[in-house]
Amino acid sequence: MAQTLKEKVTAHLKETVGLGDSDVAELLALGQGVVAQALKDFPALLQAADLLALAEAAHALKGNLLNMGLDDLAELAKAIEAGAKTGDLDLVRVNVEGLESALAQF
Repeated sequence: MAQTLKEKVTAHLKETVGLGDSDVAELLALGQGVVAQALKDFPALLQAADLLALAEAAHALKGNLLNMGLDDLAELAKAIEAGAKTGDLDLVRVNVEGLESALAQF
């Protein structure tokens, strides 16, 4: 059976980073907060076509996802950042939708 995102992050933080249970729980909660805020902010930023804020939010999310060992999802955030920097709102929109779908249960 495939790991959930929470299980994947927990394993990454324990095995790769070497953190204990309490630190893992704290970082997981912080990471989930960053993800939730980004998913909340992206639609409004897209609606406003605020490219700078989109790029900044995507960059912060990318770093958060990388720190949690979610490299594949960080690639979607990287694409959002790139799309925002080049003004490609279609690229941003597609990747925001991909992240929303992938992170819905996180």
